[in-house]
Amino acid sequence: MPSDPPTPAQPSDPTTIDADLFCPQCGYNLRGLTVDRCPECGKQFDLANLMVSRIPWPQRGEIGAFRAYWRTVWLVTSRTSRFCDELIHPAPYKDAQRFRWITILHAYLAVLAATIAIYVYPSLWYPRSDLLKQGYGEIWPVVVFDGALLLVLAAITGVPSYFLQSRTVPVEQENRAIAMSYYASAPLAWIPLMFLLITSVFWVELVFDSIEDAQYLLALCAATAVLLGLLMSPLLPGIWLGGLLGLARRTLRSRPWRIWVMGLLLPIVWIALAVLIPGSMILSVAYVVLVFGSLR
Repeated sequence: MPSDPPTPAQPSDPTTIDADLFCPQCGYNLRGLTVDRCPECGKQFDLANLMVSRIPWPQRGEIGAFRAYWRTVWLVTSRTSRFCDELIHPAPYKDAQRFRWITILHAYLAVLAATIAIYVYPSLWYPRSDLLKQGYGEIWPVVVFDGALLLVLAAITGVPSYFLQSRTVPVEQENRAIAMSYYASAPLAWIPLMFLLITSVFWVELVFDSIEDAQYLLALCAATAVLLGLLMSPLLPGIWLGGLLGLARRTLRSRPWRIWVMGLLLPIVWIALAVLIPGSMILSVAYVVLVFGSLR
Protein backbone atom coordinates (compact mmCIF):
# COMPACT_ATOMS: atom_id res chain seq x y z
CA MET A 1 0.00 0.00 0.00
CA PRO A 2 1.58 3.29 -1.04
CA SER A 3 2.35 5.68 1.78
CA ASP A 4 0.80 9.11 1.93
CA PRO A 5 2.85 11.86 0.33
CA PRO A 6 4.78 13.94 2.85
CA THR A 7 3.05 17.05 4.07
CA PRO A 8 4.85 20.16 2.76
CA ALA A 9 6.60 22.14 5.44
CA GLN A 10 4.63 25.12 6.59
CA PRO A 11 6.44 28.44 6.72
CA SER A 12 7.39 29.39 10.26
CA ASP A 13 5.71 32.35 11.86
CA PRO A 14 7.77 35.53 11.55
CA THR A 15 9.56 36.70 14.64
CA THR A 16 7.80 39.48 16.50
CA ILE A 17 9.97 42.34 17.70
CA ASP A 18 9.30 42.58 21.44
CA ALA A 19 11.76 45.38 22.28
CA ASP A 20 11.88 49.11 21.66
CA LEU A 21 14.03 49.28 18.55
CA PHE A 22 13.98 52.21 16.17
CA CYS A 23 14.23 52.53 12.43
CA PRO A 24 17.67 53.77 11.32
CA GLN A 25 16.02 55.99 8.70
CA CYS A 26 13.06 57.69 10.38
CA GLY A 27 13.22 56.70 14.06
CA TYR A 28 9.91 54.79 13.99
CA ASN A 29 9.45 52.38 16.92
CA LEU A 30 9.61 48.86 15.47
CA ARG A 31 8.12 47.06 18.49
CA GLY A 32 5.43 44.58 17.49
CA LEU A 33 6.48 44.23 13.85
CA THR A 34 6.78 40.81 12.25
CA VAL A 35 8.60 41.98 9.13
CA ASP A 36 12.06 43.43 8.54
CA ARG A 37 10.84 46.58 6.83
CA CYS A 38 9.77 49.86 8.46
CA PRO A 39 6.09 50.62 7.78
CA GLU A 40 6.75 54.36 8.11
CA CYS A 41 9.52 54.92 5.56
CA GLY A 42 9.90 51.49 3.94
CA LYS A 43 13.57 50.99 4.87
CA GLN A 44 14.64 47.37 5.33
CA PHE A 45 16.61 46.63 8.51
CA ASP A 46 18.62 43.81 10.04
CA LEU A 47 17.01 42.81 13.34
CA ALA A 48 20.14 41.09 14.67
CA ASN A 49 22.16 44.25 14.01
CA LEU A 50 19.61 46.47 15.76
CA MET A 51 19.67 44.32 18.91
CA VAL A 52 23.40 44.70 19.56
CA SER A 53 25.07 48.00 20.43
CA ARG A 54 28.52 48.68 18.99
CA ILE A 55 29.52 50.97 21.87
CA PRO A 56 32.47 49.18 23.53
CA TRP A 57 31.80 50.29 27.12
CA PRO A 58 28.85 47.93 27.81
CA GLN A 59 31.11 45.09 26.61
CA ARG A 60 33.75 45.73 29.27
CA GLY A 61 33.01 42.36 30.87
CA GLU A 62 34.37 40.63 27.77
CA ILE A 63 37.17 42.95 26.62
CA GLY A 64 38.19 44.60 29.90
CA ALA A 65 37.23 47.93 31.45
CA PHE A 66 40.37 49.83 30.38
CA ARG A 67 40.15 48.77 26.75
CA ALA A 68 36.37 49.28 26.61
CA TYR A 69 36.66 52.78 28.07
CA TRP A 70 39.29 54.05 25.67
CA ARG A 71 37.67 52.40 22.68
CA THR A 72 34.49 54.25 23.57
CA VAL A 73 36.40 57.51 23.95
CA TRP A 74 37.99 56.96 20.52
CA LEU A 75 34.63 56.10 18.94
CA VAL A 76 32.96 59.27 20.25
CA THR A 77 35.94 61.50 19.47
CA SER A 78 37.00 60.29 16.04
CA ARG A 79 33.81 58.73 14.62
CA THR A 80 31.11 61.05 15.85
CA SER A 81 28.59 60.25 13.12
CA ARG A 82 28.94 56.51 13.68
CA PHE A 83 28.52 57.07 17.42
CA CYS A 84 25.30 59.03 16.87
CA ASP A 85 23.97 56.22 14.68
CA GLU A 86 24.11 53.98 17.77
CA LEU A 87 20.98 55.77 18.98
CA ILE A 88 18.92 53.05 17.28
CA HIS A 89 20.50 50.37 19.49
CA PRO A 90 19.82 49.70 23.19
CA ALA A 91 21.82 51.97 25.52
CA PRO A 92 21.60 50.98 29.22
CA TYR A 93 21.27 54.07 31.40
CA LYS A 94 23.43 52.73 34.26
CA ASP A 95 26.33 51.96 31.93
CA ALA A 96 26.17 55.47 30.47
CA GLN A 97 26.08 57.08 33.91
CA ARG A 98 29.08 55.06 35.07
CA PHE A 99 31.01 56.07 31.95
CA ARG A 100 30.12 59.71 32.56
CA TRP A 101 31.41 59.71 36.15
CA ILE A 102 34.61 57.91 35.24
CA THR A 103 35.20 60.57 32.60
CA ILE A 104 34.51 63.36 35.11
CA LEU A 105 37.00 61.96 37.63
CA HIS A 106 39.55 61.29 34.90
CA ALA A 107 39.33 64.88 33.66
CA TYR A 108 39.56 66.21 37.22
CA LEU A 109 42.89 64.46 37.76
CA ALA A 110 44.54 66.98 35.43
CA VAL A 111 43.44 69.93 37.56
CA LEU A 112 44.39 68.14 40.77
CA ALA A 113 47.84 67.33 39.37
CA ALA A 114 48.32 70.95 38.31
CA THR A 115 47.35 72.14 41.81
CA ILE A 116 49.88 69.81 43.43
CA ALA A 117 52.57 70.87 40.96
CA ILE A 118 52.01 74.54 41.79
CA TYR A 119 52.53 73.84 45.47
CA VAL A 120 55.57 71.59 44.97
CA TYR A 121 57.32 73.76 42.36
CA PRO A 122 55.88 77.28 42.79
CA SER A 123 58.81 79.09 41.18
CA LEU A 124 58.09 77.44 37.82
CA TRP A 125 54.51 78.63 37.65
CA TYR A 126 54.43 82.18 38.95
CA PRO A 127 57.93 83.69 39.05
CA ARG A 128 56.47 87.13 38.29
CA SER A 129 52.78 86.70 39.09
CA ASP A 130 52.02 88.19 42.49
CA LEU A 131 48.28 87.62 42.02
CA LEU A 132 48.65 83.86 41.56
CA LYS A 133 51.16 83.72 44.38
CA GLN A 134 48.78 85.47 46.73
CA GLY A 135 45.92 83.23 45.65
CA TYR A 136 47.89 80.11 46.44
CA GLY A 137 49.14 81.63 49.66
CA GLU A 138 45.74 80.87 51.19
CA ILE A 139 44.76 77.24 50.96
CA TRP A 140 40.98 77.54 51.32
CA PRO A 141 40.24 79.32 47.99
CA VAL A 142 42.19 76.64 46.12
CA VAL A 143 40.44 73.78 47.93
CA VAL A 144 37.04 75.36 47.35
CA PHE A 145 37.78 76.00 43.68
CA ASP A 146 39.01 72.45 43.08
CA GLY A 147 35.92 71.09 44.85
CA ALA A 148 33.68 73.36 42.81
CA LEU A 149 35.27 72.05 39.64
CA LEU A 150 33.80 68.62 40.32
CA LEU A 151 30.38 70.23 40.51
CA VAL A 152 31.06 72.10 37.25
CA LEU A 153 32.02 68.91 35.44
CA ALA A 154 28.96 67.13 36.79
CA ALA A 155 26.71 70.02 35.76
CA ILE A 156 28.03 70.54 32.24
CA THR A 157 27.88 66.80 31.47
CA GLY A 158 24.34 66.52 32.82
CA VAL A 159 22.69 69.63 31.41
CA PRO A 160 22.72 68.48 27.71
CA SER A 161 20.18 65.77 28.55
CA TYR A 162 17.53 68.44 29.21
CA PHE A 163 17.84 69.68 25.62
CA LEU A 164 17.02 66.19 24.34
CA GLN A 165 13.73 65.88 26.18
CA SER A 166 10.53 66.42 24.21
CA ARG A 167 6.89 65.40 24.55
CA THR A 168 6.83 64.45 20.87
CA VAL A 169 9.54 61.80 21.36
CA PRO A 170 8.65 58.32 22.71
CA VAL A 171 9.80 57.82 26.30
CA GLU A 172 12.10 54.91 25.44
CA GLN A 173 13.81 56.86 22.67
CA GLU A 174 14.13 59.90 24.93
CA ASN A 175 15.77 57.81 27.67
CA ARG A 176 18.11 56.31 25.12
CA ALA A 177 19.09 59.78 23.88
CA ILE A 178 19.79 60.89 27.46
CA ALA A 179 22.05 57.88 28.01
CA MET A 180 23.86 58.60 24.75
CA SER A 181 24.38 62.22 25.81
CA TYR A 182 26.45 60.94 28.74
CA TYR A 183 28.65 58.98 26.35
CA ALA A 184 29.04 62.16 24.29
CA SER A 185 31.10 63.68 27.14
CA ALA A 186 33.96 61.32 26.19
CA PRO A 187 36.17 64.14 24.73
CA LEU A 188 36.69 65.33 28.32
CA ALA A 189 38.90 62.27 28.79
CA TRP A 190 41.58 64.02 26.73
CA ILE A 191 41.84 66.96 29.16
CA PRO A 192 44.83 65.48 31.06
CA LEU A 193 46.71 65.19 27.77
CA MET A 194 45.79 68.77 26.90
CA PHE A 195 47.07 70.01 30.29
CA LEU A 196 50.29 68.02 29.87
CA LEU A 197 50.91 69.51 26.43
CA ILE A 198 50.17 73.08 27.51
CA THR A 199 52.44 72.83 30.57
CA SER A 200 55.19 70.92 28.77
CA VAL A 201 57.49 73.97 28.92
CA PHE A 202 57.51 73.82 32.71
CA TRP A 203 58.12 70.06 32.80
CA VAL A 204 60.94 70.35 30.27
CA GLU A 205 62.56 73.06 32.36
CA LEU A 206 62.13 70.99 35.49
CA VAL A 207 63.37 67.65 34.17
CA PHE A 208 65.90 68.62 31.49
CA ASP A 209 67.29 71.85 32.89
CA SER A 210 70.75 70.33 33.31
CA ILE A 211 71.00 69.10 29.70
CA GLU A 212 72.72 71.95 27.84
CA ASP A 213 73.39 70.28 24.49
CA ALA A 214 69.74 69.71 23.69
CA GLN A 215 68.26 72.98 24.93
CA TYR A 216 67.17 74.24 21.50
CA LEU A 217 65.66 70.89 20.47
CA LEU A 218 63.82 70.59 23.78
CA ALA A 219 62.54 74.14 23.46
CA LEU A 220 61.25 73.41 19.96
CA CYS A 221 59.52 70.22 21.11
CA ALA A 222 58.01 72.01 24.10
CA ALA A 223 56.72 74.87 21.93
CA THR A 224 55.15 72.37 19.51
CA ALA A 225 53.51 70.55 22.40
CA VAL A 226 52.11 73.79 23.81
CA LEU A 227 50.68 74.68 20.40
CA LEU A 228 48.99 71.28 20.12
CA GLY A 229 47.57 71.66 23.61
CA LEU A 230 46.17 75.09 22.80
CA LEU A 231 44.59 73.72 19.63
CA MET A 232 42.92 70.97 21.65
CA SER A 233 41.29 73.43 24.05
CA PRO A 234 38.57 74.58 21.58
CA LEU A 235 38.60 71.31 19.62
CA LEU A 236 37.42 69.09 22.47
CA PRO A 237 34.29 71.15 23.28
CA GLY A 238 33.60 71.36 19.55
CA ILE A 239 33.66 67.58 19.16
CA TRP A 240 31.49 67.23 22.26
CA LEU A 241 28.95 69.73 20.97
CA GLY A 242 28.98 68.11 17.52
CA GLY A 243 28.13 64.74 19.02
CA LEU A 244 25.28 66.21 21.04
CA LEU A 245 23.84 67.98 18.00
CA GLY A 246 24.09 64.74 16.04
CA LEU A 247 22.06 63.00 18.73
CA ALA A 248 19.56 65.87 18.69
CA ARG A 249 19.10 65.58 14.91
CA ARG A 250 18.30 61.89 15.25
CA THR A 251 16.00 62.41 18.25
CA LEU A 252 14.13 65.67 17.62
CA ARG A 253 13.20 64.98 14.01
CA SER A 254 9.85 66.74 14.24
CA ARG A 255 11.32 69.87 15.86
CA PRO A 256 14.46 70.91 13.96
CA TRP A 257 14.35 74.40 15.47
CA ARG A 258 15.29 72.90 18.84
CA ILE A 259 18.58 71.73 17.36
CA TRP A 260 19.48 75.35 16.56
CA VAL A 261 18.43 76.43 20.04
CA MET A 262 20.61 73.71 21.54
CA GLY A 263 23.60 74.69 19.42
CA LEU A 264 23.29 78.34 20.46
CA LEU A 265 22.36 78.02 24.12
CA LEU A 266 24.36 75.02 25.29
CA PRO A 267 27.81 76.70 25.04
CA ILE A 268 26.41 79.71 26.89
CA VAL A 269 25.05 77.46 29.62
CA TRP A 270 28.40 75.68 29.90
CA ILE A 271 30.27 78.98 30.31
CA ALA A 272 27.72 80.28 32.82
CA LEU A 273 28.01 77.13 34.95
CA ALA A 274 31.82 77.24 34.79
CA VAL A 275 31.75 80.81 36.13
CA LEU A 276 28.83 80.80 38.55
CA ILE A 277 29.47 77.57 40.45
CA PRO A 278 33.09 78.26 41.52
CA GLY A 279 32.37 81.95 42.03
CA SER A 280 29.34 81.35 44.24
CA MET A 281 31.15 78.72 46.30
CA ILE A 282 34.21 80.91 46.86
CA LEU A 283 32.04 83.88 47.81
CA SER A 284 29.97 81.74 50.17
CA VAL A 285 33.03 80.35 51.95
CA ALA A 286 34.63 83.80 52.08
CA TYR A 287 31.45 85.18 53.66
CA VAL A 288 31.46 82.43 56.29
CA VAL A 289 35.14 83.06 57.03
CA LEU A 290 34.50 86.79 57.44
CA VAL A 291 31.52 86.18 59.73
CA PHE A 292 33.46 83.84 61.99
CA GLY A 293 36.44 86.16 61.90
CA SER A 294 34.33 89.12 63.04
CA LEU A 295 32.96 87.12 65.99
CA ARG A 296 36.40 86.63 67.49
